[in-house]
Amino acid sequence: MKNVRYGLALAALCSSSMLFSQGVVDALKYSQQDIRGTARYMGMAGAFGALGGDITTLSQNPAGIGVYRNSDIAATIDLSNQVSSVNTAGNRMSDSKFNVSCNNFGFVWTVRFNQEALKNLNFGFAYNKQKSFDRSYKAGYSGITGASSLSGYIAHLSEGYSVADLRGSNNYNPYDNLSNPWLNVLGAESYLINPKSQTGNTWNSIVGNGTNTTGDLYVREKGSIDEYNFNVGGNIYNVFYWGLGIAVTDFSYDIQSGYGENFTGGYISSGDPNVDGWYLMRNALHTNGSGIKVNLGVIMRATDNFRLGFPYS
Repeated sequence: MKNVRYGLALAALCSSSMLFSQGVVDALKYSQQDIRGTARYMGMAGAFGALGGDITTLSQNPAGIGVYRNSDIAATIDLSNQVSSVNTAGNRMSDSKFNVSCNNFGFVWTVRFNQEALKNLNFGFAYNKQKSFDRSYKAGYSGITGASSLSGYIAHLSEGYSVADLRGSNNYNPYDNLSNPWLNVLGAESYLINPKSQTGNTWNSIVGNGTNTTGDLYVREKGSIDEYNFNVGGNIYNVFYWGLGIAVTDFSYDIQSGYGENFTGGYISSGDPNVDGWYLMRNALHTNGSGIKVNLGVIMRATDNFRLGFPYS
């Protein structure tokens, strides 16, 4: 029974460092950004592309630095309380996470000129946290049957594979056979699925329809997208504002998740006594990267109440 309890978790942990993948869901998650920055910027929902004069706009339109007429230092402290709630099969579970963070800080240094055309030249640096991935949630399940259990799912996926395909022997390692899905091998090697016959290619789940089974899921995510901006810009005739910037972006994302089931009266094969046990499958993913881009931007004050902004990256 130790194989049932620990085999899948151990095999999953040992193999996780060799698994790499990215799909459409990941691309969507990484590309979406939060509205984060100064309180003024967040209060206006980020509508600063043609306004400028705010540290956060250095990453949106670098011409915003040209609007500054005096040197400035700014920082924003963000307080957040994230609550996650999951309701499954009548079981409600919740988790909360309180954070104190500095999502934005920077400075602008202004050099004044005694000229009618070029009013001033500004140099600035800004840090902006564009997105935070921090969250956690968990869920509990009861009344799991063979078909709805993870073991039942693996058994269904393994239809058509023989015992010799999925279980190792003295001269055969099933993980080296690239035609074998690893989840199927994990289930067979840890006896979560068992063959209906030694010569056949159909499998039984250890969780039968008469088995008393409960499940638990937990997910913990963390990471962020951080941008560092180095800008220079100026003011011409108090009408035309320009800016040039270099932005360095750091990206980090970690997720750890686990799903386990506790069962009593598990089925192995005909004639064998039923067994009690539990199993846990853990997954871990770490993704990071960095990039650099050049930003150009202009802001034109057509009237005192109307401005046009044009950024380009």
